[in-house]
Amino acid sequence: TLGVPATMLEIVDDQKGGGLVDSLGRRVTIKSNKQAFTKLKDVRGGGGTSSQLLEQLSSAAPAHLKCPLCFNIVQDAVLVPCCQGSACDSCVRDELASYRMKCPLCSKQGV
Repeated sequence: TLGVPATMLEIVDDQKGGGLVDSLGRRVTIKSNKQAFTKLKDVRGGGGTSSQLLEQLSSAAPAHLKCPLCFNIVQDAVLVPCCQGSACDSCVRDELASYRMKCPLCSKQGV
């Protein structure tokens, strides 16, 4: 958890899992910041679902932050080795499965 403020961490039960361990060896997770999300929703036009908010934010995002496959802000970014392009992990996986291991960014076969 190097670099994550302790105020943003929450201790979790061992049964729940959790991918992070703090400096004392306890399993932790990062707290959701509902207050910041609510503020962002208010600034960006109020109600709606989180997916609607993502669409609003994506439309205003710079091109280098958008996935070339789904055109939203990249989520769980992956770097495709053949062309060094980046996209959402789920988008790349879906496209590779659909197109029989053909790169969805540069069309190279056998990726």
